[in-house]
Amino acid sequence: MDWGLPPNRFFGNGGGLMAERRMFSKTVTRSDQFVDMPLSAQALYFHLGMEADDDGFLSNPKVVQRMINASEDDLKLLFAKGFLLNLGENGICVIRHWRQNNEIKKDRYKPTVFLREKEMVVLERNKTYRLLDTACIQIGSKVDPQIRIGENRAISCPSADEREQKNDQKKARQAAEKDNFEQIYSVYPRKEGKSGAFKAYRAYVGPGKKINGETYRLTNNQMWEAVNRFAVECRERGTETEFIPLASTFFNGRILDYLPEGGADHE
Repeated sequence: MDWGLPPNRFFGNGGGLMAERRMFSKTVTRSDQFVDMPLSAQALYFHLGMEADDDGFLSNPKVVQRMINASEDDLKLLFAKGFLLNLGENGICVIRHWRQNNEIKKDRYKPTVFLREKEMVVLERNKTYRLLDTACIQIGSKVDPQIRIGENRAISCPSADEREQKNDQKKARQAAEKDNFEQIYSVYPRKEGKSGAFKAYRAYVGPGKKINGETYRLTNNQMWEAVNRFAVECRERGTETEFIPLASTFFNGRILDYLPEGGADHE
């Protein structure tokens, strides 16, 4: 079943351009466990599938739930029946049957940016995600791949392939950050101070940027909208380039004055 709806118009969930189509397996959607749910919960599952990134992770299930007027019980039911796996108090979750539903071509695939959460699950042979309750113990330079603690709990360490995959995901995330920044920077009316602007950009989309004692976090879309508003203002006023602040100056504070309604998340 192909619900060929496009993702977010610009960046998608979690940053970076994603594949534009999503699939749903009949094995999942025609199972008794699925069709026994209310239609509202079934619809919520499909919308979550459209919102998820290319690995099936998403950080805003409640936003999607409210967007389609589904109830909290619908969302809780998807978790209870195992169609969604909860990956912590930050709201991030993963669609358990994602790999049964989707096979994305390598040239369109963008790895998830939720690397910490991805380490909390393992992909089973039947292409479903399973939650892990494992850790890794390293003593000196020797890593024991299977150290047993107590009677029931095994501690496992990532293989060389897993470490390589993690490194590839890190590189892909950095490349996505650079691509997204370039799209935003291309709109800015003065092409100077790029490195300082990029440093500020990474802080906004990452841990947050401290300004006057407060930490601000911005999304790609918020920054693009702010820069575009400033660029339009400069054109309408006929501001000469020499009087336009360097990009580093703008990104390090003035950008907050041009944010769309709602402003930045800050603490």
